[in-house]
Amino acid sequence: MNILPPDFENKLNTKIIGHPLYIYSELDSTQTTAKHLAENNAKEGTTVLAYSQKKGMGRNGRKWFSPKGGIWLTTILRPPFSSDKANMVNMSFTTACAEMLYSLGISQPMIKWPNDILINDKKICGLLTQMKSGVPHRPEPILVRDWCVDNSQKKSQNSSIEYALIGIGINVDIETNDFPAELKNKTTSLKQETGEDIKIDGFLALLLEKIEEYYLMLKEGNFSKIQGKWEEFFLPLGLLIKTFTPKEIYQGQFMGTNEQGHLIIRNAHGKLEEVATGEIELIR
Repeated sequence: MNILPPDFENKLNTKIIGHPLYIYSELDSTQTTAKHLAENNAKEGTTVLAYSQKKGMGRNGRKWFSPKGGIWLTTILRPPFSSDKANMVNMSFTTACAEMLYSLGISQPMIKWPNDILINDKKICGLLTQMKSGVPHRPEPILVRDWCVDNSQKKSQNSSIEYALIGIGINVDIETNDFPAELKNKTTSLKQETGEDIKIDGFLALLLEKIEEYYLMLKEGNFSKIQGKWEEFFLPLGLLIKTFTPKEIYQGQFMGTNEQGHLIIRNAHGKLEEVATGEIELIR
């Protein structure tokens, strides 16, 4: 994969996302670097990109394999709403990534709730959404990591968001043999799926523009439109699923999402249950 031209940011057709854009040949983690910038008042839209990561971060403390040949970035947001809207932000960015891949000729990118994108049951993209929130009437801030894990904590649901870190990892032109043995049958890349060499400048510009489009849509209050798009890339309504949360397991028919981006599942007794977090699998 080639590298970005020196004037890439100047040609970027976005108003917020990617301005400024910090580019590194290698980092421990773009998430860690972005957090440092956010703590030092970096403005909304600041984006950190690395051509490779030594300690890429996934959900729940998992490692993220991120060598050269992928897009590894974190964008800083300062959204004007409370932390109980966390899933809405995550859903917006996941949908933006899925739609971007679809526009490149990927016929059936599928969102695996809450933050992975699969092609033919193999992972091509993942997101990590973290934030720092301050609870009203409390002098000290609360750091909430991995929104889709921790946002169910009652103490942070009505808190304001100081900043959010949206990490995105996309396998662009990584070859099958480059993946570790444990990932070879579970992971794919854009090059493997299309058979084409990908130019990073055009790809990244499209990604950042699509992210900004969906983020502005969210800020303007058009979440229902985002939900409709999200459902185009998710499982069909009525499908039987099982969701594993940190505390319990939900099982039943997928009935869509609510106004906060939580899954709605109809259990065997006909009761509708709301699920804010967890891992999902199909009941076959």
